[in-house]
Amino acid sequence: ENGFFFTDDIREDLLGIASVHPIREDIIEGLLKKRNADRSVLTELLEQGKIAEFSYGGRKFYKRNLLFKE
Repeated sequence: ENGFFFTDDIREDLLGIASVHPIREDIIEGLLKKRNADRSVLTELLEQGKIAEFSYGGRKFYKRNLLFKE
């Protein structure tokens, strides 16, 4: 899938990718669909402060919140 290695944990996969590359919303939706997961995965990461949402060029992107402390 686009040159990335994926595990069985979609949350960790999204965090791993988003720590080095902003991810477009449509790409995340496609990954969630392929993994039989729903948008609640993204919502949970946003609510926990682990992922930040931003807009660029009229599109939504997501990146890992590097200031988040567990």
